[in-house]
Amino acid sequence: MNEHTRQAYQRLKDEPGYVTQQLLLKFCEDLLYLMEKNKVSRDELARRMGVNRSQVTRLLNTDGNTKLETLVRATIAAGGGLSVVVRRIPYNREGLTWTQWTRAAGYETYSPLSNTKMAELLQAWQRGEDPTEYRQ
Repeated sequence: MNEHTRQAYQRLKDEPGYVTQQLLLKFCEDLLYLMEKNKVSRDELARRMGVNRSQVTRLLNTDGNTKLETLVRATIAAGGGLSVVVRRIPYNREGLTWTQWTRAAGYETYSPLSNTKMAELLQAWQRGEDPTEYRQ
């Protein structure tokens, strides 16, 4: 990936429209896989959903205006299920060294720490957690 592309991706990756399109694209890939495994054609999917085939085509074209209910209906009609997971996005520590992270958490480089506390902080740093949550 060239530098221009990387910078454009960094700007867009957290934009709601971009994230929505990525999620819909993944949904469509998974739905097509499920349809293939369960031998459900587009016509059959439309019949099971109670819609016409053109609506199934629009769904698979990921226009970004698809309702969650439609995604659920399509998944069930294809013989599967849909779940939504909300996850915490790790603290962006790109390039943040252990020393920088511990300083952001309020610890000096040579602060005396117990082995337990050191292990806790090290694991939090490795998981990409926000250092301000560990302020002393």
